[in-house]
Amino acid sequence: MAWNYKKAKVGSFPEQKKSVDPRSKTSFRGKTYIATGDKVAPTGQYTRKKQKPVTWY
Repeated sequence: MAWNYKKAKVGSFPEQKKSVDPRSKTSFRGKTYIATGDKVAPTGQYTRKKQKPVTWY
């Protein structure tokens, strides 16, 4: 059986939050960006316990 790879669904990823690198703030050559991550509150059946928010990079 041959799989048709051209019909595969391509997923899209949302743009991550970025901040300017502190070392490149004063550079005249350009700015470098660092991903700060997306914070998500934990969900599920074990939410009675106190849980910390999760950061995804």
